[in-house]
Amino acid sequence: LKAWLKALEPNREAVRKAAGRGLLPWGAGAASRRVWSVADLIWEAAGDTAQDYNRQTKRALLSAVIPSVVMRWLHTRDEAAIDAHIMRRLKQAMKLGQTGGKLLGPVLSALSRTPKPQA
Repeated sequence: LKAWLKALEPNREAVRKAAGRGLLPWGAGAASRRVWSVADLIWEAAGDTAQDYNRQTKRALLSAVIPSVVMRWLHTRDEAAIDAHIMRRLKQAMKLGQTGGKLLGPVLSALSRTPKPQA
């Protein structure tokens, strides 16, 4: 995430304008797709090769973090503040992921044991 922000640094003003467009109702769908693509690129750069539901979960959790991090990055140049913000958001996302796993784990496990209908 930090490497991606560093790569964006020369284009900070363009990112500011793009973020503003993404906040408009008619730009929300495209903005969501871009955020998902960025999350995918970040996970791939980190070496993630998961192909199961875990792949989607990781990308969804990171996608929830990216917009707030970008907004913080746009409004401050204080590296320590940005780093602290990233860590807080990642911790919140991990906590959400753990809670979701505890809630959905038994359901997914039960569904995987459900007999499939005969054709």
